[in-house]
Order: sequence, then C-alpha cells, then structure tokens
Amino acid sequence: MSSRQLHNLLKAAKHDPSFGKMSDDALSSGREALLNKVSGDIETPVQSGYQLSDFTEYAWWTFSQTILRPVMVGVGLFVLVIGGSLSSVSASSESVPGDVLYPVKIATERMQLTLASSTEKRAELHIEFADRRLEEITDLRSSENANKNEKVIVAVEKFNEEVTQASTAMQEMVESGEDVIELARAIEQKTDNYENVLAETEADIEASKTEGTEEESVVIEEAVNSAKEQADQVTDAAVDVLVENVENEPESPAYEDVQKRFQKDMLDIDTSVKLTLGRLAVIESTLNNNKDIILAEDVDLNALSSRIQDFSDQVHDAMGYFAAGGFRRAFDVLGAIEAEIDAVEMQVIAIELDIVAQNLASQEVDSLQFTVDQENQADQEVQEETDDKSAQTEEVEGVQEIESDSTVE
Repeated sequence: MSSRQLHNLLKAAKHDPSFGKMSDDALSSGREALLNKVSGDIETPVQSGYQLSDFTEYAWWTFSQTILRPVMVGVGLFVLVIGGSLSSVSASSESVPGDVLYPVKIATERMQLTLASSTEKRAELHIEFADRRLEEITDLRSSENANKNEKVIVAVEKFNEEVTQASTAMQEMVESGEDVIELARAIEQKTDNYENVLAETEADIEASKTEGTEEESVVIEEAVNSAKEQADQVTDAAVDVLVENVENEPESPAYEDVQKRFQKDMLDIDTSVKLTLGRLAVIESTLNNNKDIILAEDVDLNALSSRIQDFSDQVHDAMGYFAAGGFRRAFDVLGAIEAEIDAVEMQVIAIELDIVAQNLASQEVDSLQFTVDQENQADQEVQEETDDKSAQTEEVEGVQEIESDSTVE
C-alpha cells in the first residue's frame, strides 16, 4: 500500500462513525446541553445541576475521541495492511532487485518510515535499510542471477538513497538541537561494513570485465563511486558530531568511537604511504632498466619520495593533538595529510601512464622494425632462390650444349 493510499484510508477513517466519529447534530446537541447546564444559576445552593449520567456521558465522549478512536483506527489499519499480507511481507524479506516480491519489501519499508514516530526513528530505519541494500548487493554478486549487474546497480542506488536520507535526518536533528550522539555512533560503527562491501563490489566489477561489457561496467563503477562518496560524507558528518561531543564531555561513551576512527584514519594513511613509496620504487627500477624512457623535466621522483616520508612527522603531530584533547585539530591534520597523499598519487599515476605510453610506442617501433627485417629477409630468400634457379638453368643448358656438340661429331 502506498503512502497516498494510507493517507486516504486514515482520512476516511477519521470521519467514519464506526471508529467513534460523532455527527454534527450530536455534537451540537451535547454542546448546547452542556452550555445550558453551565449557564444555570450558579447562586443556587446545594444542587449543582449535574447528574451522574451527565458526567458518565461526557467521560465516555472524551474517551472515545481521545483514546478509543485512534486505537480503533490503528487496529483497523493493522488488520487491513499487515494481517492481509503478512505472508507476502515475510516472503519478501529475502528478495533482491528483480524478484517478484521485491516491490512488496520496499513498500513495507516505506510504510515503516511513514509510521515512524520521530526524525531519529526515521534515521535509524534508513540506516537499517541501507544495511539491507548491502546484503542484497552481496547476495547478487555471489549469485548466478540473470542480468545481475543491472540489479546490483539498483541495489547500490537504493543504498545511496538510504544513506542520503539518514544524513539528512541527522542534520535536521542537529539543527533542531536534538541529541544525535547515539545515532552518530550507530552510523560511524557501520563505516567498515559500508567500505568493505562497496570495495568488494568494485573489485568484482573489475575482475568480471569482458569484451562487450565495458559500458555496463562503467555504469556500475559510477554508481559504486557515488555510493562510496555519499557513505564517506555521512560518516564524516557523524564523526564531526562525535568529536564535538567528546570535546565537550571527555568522559562521553563516544570517546571510544572517536579513538577507533582516529586509529583507522592513521592506519589508512600509513598504508597509502607504503603503497605510494612502493610504486615510486617500481618507477625508478623501470627507468634504470630502460634508458630510452625519459620523464618530463618537472618530474622529480626524489622530491616526491621525500614529500611522502614527511607525512610520518605530521601524523605524529596529529597524535600529539589527540592525546592533549585537541580532537578536532587532530582530525584536521589527518584530513590535510590525506589530501596531500591524493595529490601525490595523482602525480604518480600520471608518471606511470607516461611510462606505459612510451613503452608501448617503443614496442610498436620494435615491432615495425621486426616486420621490416622479416620482409627484407624474405626478399633475400626469394632472390637467393631465384639465383639458384638461374644457376641450375645455366648448368642444364651447358650440359645440353656439350651433348649437342658430341652428337654432331
């Protein structure tokens, strides 16, 4: 059932007498009776003018309007929406994009969001649904499902939507002054799972590339990259919330989450530094083994290596800030280092592409020279064969001439 259909159903139930709706005449009559009693002679001693039945009637009316009616509406909706399709909803929980029951699964989630009692609850549901999309991606990747790449794209895009909505809800809570610490912790704790599943998906795409599927692979890669960027953004927003909380309350339970995030960022930087230094070492080895490859004049491999190694000192500075309670400053330093590493990696990629291009050009020249040599050799062999045939012909003619002379004598 769609949100619009639910809205129409609630609107109809609101005016349904079977759910406790009183007619206008009944309300008018009750109001008039009540006013007549209230406007009576208040100076009349002893008797108030109200009977027990009056209080009972008023109490019942209040109960029916404030409690019974909403409860009956809820019960009616439960029977209609849940009871009538419980088996379908249960069966749809394991469905993935492309399955017949997948729309039922998504519609059930939308219903849960519509009935959510608060912004925080909606955000929690979006996080839960994002996890479901990752499960769907994992299931599809390991399946033999027809057109599974197209279905992976659907799951990835829906994951992106859920993460975006969770981020929006958290921002709304921050702006309204609500407590978002637990929500931010929940998001931050999901980071590793988000990164792992998306990274594995990206690796699968690269490994499964075949001739004729390049365009489809590009679409999936774009969807995955977009999801990774959005996941990074919502995680960074959650970490900002946690850092602010820990700076204001050093004994906050969020300290452990902030510490783990800081350690993870340092580990990521250390890994990137080692990989980049390794790539530079391979480039130097390639240049030493092939003197024909010449890099651009502005490329200084030693300077790049020194620049990367300097990051270690900056990481130590960040550790000092963190230990002193300057959590925000510590994360800012790590963020600057990550940006610098990205810039260096782009330069390294450019150098690698230049080397590959020169190597390919050299191979083409060698291949062309090889072809020319083969053609020359073939020509020479043909010429030699021609010369041999000419010599044989001359020899035969000489023998024939001798034989002819002998016959004449």
